[in-house]
Amino acid sequence: MHDFHSAFFIEFPLKLDKISFVFAKFKAWFSDTKKDFKEFAIRQMDVLIALVILWIGLYVGAHFLIVNSEAYNLTENFIETDPTITELVGDINSVSLQPMSNSIKWINSGGWANLELNTSGSKGHLKVRAYLEKFEGNWRLLKVHAILPNHDVVALKQ
Repeated sequence: MHDFHSAFFIEFPLKLDKISFVFAKFKAWFSDTKKDFKEFAIRQMDVLIALVILWIGLYVGAHFLIVNSEAYNLTENFIETDPTITELVGDINSVSLQPMSNSIKWINSGGWANLELNTSGSKGHLKVRAYLEKFEGNWRLLKVHAILPNHDVVALKQ
C-alpha cells in the first residue's frame, strides 16, 4: 500500500506534465493564430490598397469624362457669359468642377447631368449648380443656381 507522501510525489509530476502540455499546446495555438492574423492583415491591406487605387482611378476617370463633356462645356460657357455671375464675382478668373458633387448619365441620345462648378473672379467666388438634360442628342440647361459664400441662392435660370 502507498503512503500519502509517495503517492503525492508520484502524481504531482504527472499533473505538472499535463499542465505543461496544455500550456505548450495553447502557446503553439496562439503563435499560429497570431501568424495567421498577421498574414490575413497583410492580405487585407493588399486588398485595401488595390481598392483605394481602383477608386482613385475611377474618380480621376470620371472627373475627366465630365470635364470633357458637352454638358460641362455648356455650363462653363453659361457661367462665363452670364451678366449676373459677372456682377457677383467680377471678371472670371477660373471655373472648375467641384469634387464629389457631380453626376452625368447618358442613355442613347438622351441623358441628364447635375454639375457643381466653383467660380472665382476678381471680386469673389461662388458655386454654380446646373441641371441639364440631353434630349435627341442635344444638351440644354434646365436650371442654374448660384450659391453665394453666405449660402444664399440666386436663381440664374429656371
